[in-house]
Amino acid sequence: ILFFFNGLRGIKILTYLRKNPSFDIKKIFISKKFLKKEVISFLIKENIQFEYFENFNSTKLSKILEKIDLAITGGFPIILKKELISKPKYGFINCHAGILPNYRGGSPLNWQIINNESQFGITVIKINSEIDRGNIIAEKTFKLKAQYDINDLHRVANNNFPKLVEESINKILKGYKGKKQNKQKSKYYSQRTIENSKIILKKINFKNLKLMVRALQAPYPNVFFKHNNKKISINNLFLSNLSLLPGEIIKKKNIIHFGCKDKTVKSYMNLK
Repeated sequence: ILFFFNGLRGIKILTYLRKNPSFDIKKIFISKKFLKKEVISFLIKENIQFEYFENFNSTKLSKILEKIDLAITGGFPIILKKELISKPKYGFINCHAGILPNYRGGSPLNWQIINNESQFGITVIKINSEIDRGNIIAEKTFKLKAQYDINDLHRVANNNFPKLVEESINKILKGYKGKKQNKQKSKYYSQRTIENSKIILKKINFKNLKLMVRALQAPYPNVFFKHNNKKISINNLFLSNLSLLPGEIIKKKNIIHFGCKDKTVKSYMNLK
């Protein structure tokens, strides 16, 4: 197995697979793009050899992949070139933290909260030449509880991916080709940016604001708006006993009250 990863999801999967003597992890690739510092600490502590993906050209990587049975990507931020995907004996599989085909693209866990889904899911797919469109090898769904924020979803996803990957490998070894995705249900969501966290108070209602706050907790850029040339970040939200017009803002000590489209809310704020 060749493994490409960049964050906690990869650490969880790698730790689990290494316990199984049937799986021989030949090489680890990480990328400097969006790299979590915990990854380097983990690899060094466990004395696991790794390579930076950026140091390899396609020809060199292609020769390595030709000697591999299966390659796995888990939270890897780089789209691999088409000619590399078919090199391993069983190809590539990818760990996608979203229900497919409903949540193709970036930031699927965030979007599942923002869209007020009753459940969220994780999927292991075969990688093909089109992003998030490969056959589904294994999938699992969970209840999206009202108190869950984005970090809860990541925790549940990361804790369940290892066994789902193992299940997927065993199915592939038995000849399973996967289930084709239903094109009629496909939706694509873009990777969220800092600018996507900006809100206009007059245009957002309390329900949607609350969903965004749950979906955009640290380490993601918090929901924010601008007031008096200051960026006001929101990481907690409560109904206020004041009655303000949409867009109206009152600050009292470390609490800020503001009117959104339909209600007046308050938050303990960080001013930047």
